[in-house]
Amino acid sequence: LEALWTASRPLSASALHTAISDTHQSALLTVTTVANRLVEKQLVRREKLDELYHYAPVYSREEFTALVSRRVVEGI
Repeated sequence: LEALWTASRPLSASALHTAISDTHQSALLTVTTVANRLVEKQLVRREKLDELYHYAPVYSREEFTALVSRRVVEGI
């Protein structure tokens, strides 16, 4: 999510892979799989642009932090 929050626009899987490659050694297929799982969890949205899927966060960093904090508190 950090790479998607930093980006000023939705990223293709390839662009997302490039964005995280300095800090994470992951294959493109792994990045795509994780992005799609985040779509399933409704944390990331996916849209088709120019024949490629592009990914963008559903929540801002602040909204996500509040959501996770709320879920943790509710689980206690």
